[in-house]
Amino acid sequence: MKFTKIDLSKFPFVRPYGDYQTYTDFEKWHRFIKNNEFYSYCNGLPVYSTLRRYFETGGDHGMTLTCERPPEYDHGYMYKRKGGRPILVYQPYGDVERSRNIIDEWAKERDIQVKIFDYGVGWYYPARCYLVVMGLDLNDIKIEGE
Repeated sequence: MKFTKIDLSKFPFVRPYGDYQTYTDFEKWHRFIKNNEFYSYCNGLPVYSTLRRYFETGGDHGMTLTCERPPEYDHGYMYKRKGGRPILVYQPYGDVERSRNIIDEWAKERDIQVKIFDYGVGWYYPARCYLVVMGLDLNDIKIEGE
């Protein structure tokens, strides 16, 4: 997985289709990046490593495909601080209350910390998507609306 240095003056997301500006709150994304001092990001999940191992080592290493995917995963990016471990942020559509226990249990089984936020907290389609953050240590992650 290749991380890209974050440049807040450029369009931050992959644009496969449509106009992201109509349903993305870029100011909220900018504040998330600045408040947490993130340096780089990448789109997607590791394919040769479990998510736990990826958080530990920062590398997608292994001999077999694992393609471990968290429940309800959609609109996901990995973020890193300089010299820091990666975290996963994703923003799925759907019923946050129905999904909360499923996501919590999945993370608990893998000894991964997770924070799940209601609609309106994230920056991608805030009225329709909720925000999920996963990593090994989320104690100092700052999220508006927390």
